[in-house]
Amino acid sequence: MRADATCVNCLYAQQYDRVKARPEKEKKTEYLCEVMQLISCGVREGLTAPVIYARIQAAFDRTFAVETHYGPEKSHYNRLIMAQEDAICERIARAEDPVEAALCISRAANYIDFTVGAALSEDLLGQLLEQAQEHPLDPAEYANLKRDLEGAKRLVYLTDNCGEVVLDKLVVEQLKARYPHLELTVLVRGREAMNDATMEDARECGLCAVAKCVGNGDNATGTSLPDISAEAKSLLERADVLISKGQGNFETLHGSGLNIYYLFLCKCDRFTDLFKVPRNTGMLVNERRVAD
Repeated sequence: MRADATCVNCLYAQQYDRVKARPEKEKKTEYLCEVMQLISCGVREGLTAPVIYARIQAAFDRTFAVETHYGPEKSHYNRLIMAQEDAICERIARAEDPVEAALCISRAANYIDFTVGAALSEDLLGQLLEQAQEHPLDPAEYANLKRDLEGAKRLVYLTDNCGEVVLDKLVVEQLKARYPHLELTVLVRGREAMNDATMEDARECGLCAVAKCVGNGDNATGTSLPDISAEAKSLLERADVLISKGQGNFETLHGSGLNIYYLFLCKCDRFTDLFKVPRNTGMLVNERRVAD
């Protein structure tokens, strides 16, 4: 899913907002010029927005002589959701279909995204989690997913954000209970990638205790097949079914032709325009059937 005009505007605006209050006038100008160049080159190369963002992040760290790390902020959201874990487990256990309930609740937590900046609201997050089961999965696509899981041998589950990864753990537990025959592997980011889940987050929330977790070797806020490790790429290509969380994974994997079920909230103009839905609408779509 190549970056388009909407992505260009979003990528630049994020960086302008990020540096406008910094005191280093000359460095800010230098940095924003480099951002424009990186975006322009990335678009000409046909890159996705998450891959371009990774290049921008490297430029930020180099220009301002820092190593950006969101560890404390990510841990805050992990702990925020972990504090609700027991209550959410009870909701899932009471549901007519615990797998669907877990998927819906986990999808709602896809709202946790640092790119929305000041607009990220813990109150809205709480509302989305509370109302998650009022917005069921697309029935036809969920039926396809269940059928594919019944016949599959290998499932790879791709995580996205911090906090959300706590609820991914609950999904994995339900999937393992419903489909015990599956060889299930969870893929997280290989290195720090803004607010995305890494092995550190997977360990903090207990995900590593319930499933095999693998870092993908890359620091893009998505899953870019040319850039991830050989191990991660092999896992994806050998899987019979993939469940992929978040917009970034959709942006980087759409067009791969793999049997991917994408689960995310539409959080930006490009996605609301693509799917013709309001902001924060939850989606379940399959790579081989979704419209471009």
